[in-house]
Amino acid sequence: MAKRRKISTAAIIAALGLSAVPPASLSAQESGHHRNHAGLFLGVTRVEGHGSFTLGADYERTLPVGHERLAIGGLLDVATGREPKHVILGGTFSVRPVDALKLMAGPGVEFSHGKRRALFRTGAAVDLPHPTLFTISPGVYVDFSGGHTAVVFGVTFGRGF
Repeated sequence: MAKRRKISTAAIIAALGLSAVPPASLSAQESGHHRNHAGLFLGVTRVEGHGSFTLGADYERTLPVGHERLAIGGLLDVATGREPKHVILGGTFSVRPVDALKLMAGPGVEFSHGKRRALFRTGAAVDLPHPTLFTISPGVYVDFSGGHTAVVFGVTFGRGF
């Protein structure tokens, strides 16, 4: 029951965050489109009531199919705090139903407590309007690993190229 509550809470927070984005910012902005994107993530990971500072990096490559709304990529996250360090290494597949909204999912590996476990991540992020090649994208992600669920909240600061 507690796991469902955590997932439901994450879904509500994501929906509230996405509803705060004005519809005009979700419109197509082809001038800001780039085939590659790299970012630095700063956030918090919550697992079983404990929070850890999370630092990460990601890369994404837009695929030349589906009106360039599909992408593949990879990520590296490190969560540190009172709990032992957790390192996540994963691949991602994302879809953009509209230019500013990214829905993603993908498999990965979690390294923690001297062990390696399979992981699956899903989530959503919104690219806030910005007049340069740089992006600011708040997001919410949920990791499923070894019977545990982690919710990751944060912001990616990135650059398209």
